[in-house]
Amino acid sequence: MNRGLILTGFLAISLGFFGCGSNAPDANEELVKVKADLIRARETADSANQQAVDLKKQLDQYSTEMKGLRDTYDEDHKTMEDLYKLQAETKANYLSLKDNTTTKIDALEAKLGQSEQVTSFQAQLDSIRALIDSATAEQQIGALKNDLAQNIAHITMLKGKVDSLANLTKSAEASPTDSLMGAFADFEMRAHDNLIQLTDDLKTIQQHIRTQDSATYDILSQLVLLENKILSLTNSFNEIMNMSPVQAQAPASSGGSQMYQSNYAQSPGTTRSQMTEEEYKNQYIDALSSYQNGNYNDAVRMFNALINSNRNNDLADNAQYWIAESFYSEDNYQRAIVEFQKVFDFSNSNKADAAQFKIGYCYLNMGNASMARSEFQKFLNVYPKSDLVQKATQILAKL
Repeated sequence: MNRGLILTGFLAISLGFFGCGSNAPDANEELVKVKADLIRARETADSANQQAVDLKKQLDQYSTEMKGLRDTYDEDHKTMEDLYKLQAETKANYLSLKDNTTTKIDALEAKLGQSEQVTSFQAQLDSIRALIDSATAEQQIGALKNDLAQNIAHITMLKGKVDSLANLTKSAEASPTDSLMGAFADFEMRAHDNLIQLTDDLKTIQQHIRTQDSATYDILSQLVLLENKILSLTNSFNEIMNMSPVQAQAPASSGGSQMYQSNYAQSPGTTRSQMTEEEYKNQYIDALSSYQNGNYNDAVRMFNALINSNRNNDLADNAQYWIAESFYSEDNYQRAIVEFQKVFDFSNSNKADAAQFKIGYCYLNMGNASMARSEFQKFLNVYPKSDLVQKATQILAKL
């Protein structure tokens, strides 16, 4: 545009120059007009340039705003993607929390069922104790003993009379008479018959006493079994409840053995790394849960894995104790005695008194009252401050 204005001005000046000779006034007027047009054209060009500059500024500003909007859109889009991801993660966490909560509720219900089982055993135990301590049983035994004492006194009296008659017979031998001899023979016969009858009664009474003793021993055996079940279940339940919380727990069912196989089973020739304290505690709870559910073989394997991993752990002696309890629960009392004795190999074990107490129980269930009495007495001598002293004293009183 500037080049066109310059060319127009140049043409106008040329025309004015060449027209000066014939019509100078007109040419001057034309020149003035051309100059005026040139000035207006220049002003128009300047105005156009200014408008172009303003438009460029507006365009740059618009571009800047568009770039800001595009960046804001990208940020918002990324924020929306993050929100979608967060929503998906939240949903996954919710489902996981729901599953974990359901698992924990099932485990608590299982433990509640075990607690109800303990209550049922306790009720049976109270019933048997009531039967043993009932006044009727005591009165029957007392009556039998009184009858026995009276019969023995009667026999003693009859023997005294027989001896008296024998002496009388000796004194009358010098002048025996038929009537005296007949009376003596008749009395001797009746006395002999009475003696036989009393002897039979005595045998019957002794048989009743033996039967009563046998029934009492059978009741005592049942009492021992129930007390052991209650004691074992209560101890295992209390151990789990008193354990400090851990982050990972397997379900208290067959899942425990699966965790055991996946985490601790190794191929030959490899070396097992020592468990961490948390892993040790988790494995101990899994093994104890297997014991409570009656999976004694799994419990023994898992407890042995704990001992082999770290014999110096605070729970190692407890693991050995529950190995013995597992064999006891399977009525393998001889093996249980061997395993209970291994508890004493751990120094300062908090299960030593319970192990000694259960050795006495083992012999009692094997029918060896003498060894049971010896082991319970040993328990009282070695552990006089144990919480089980009262029970051991009661059992000794009945043996």
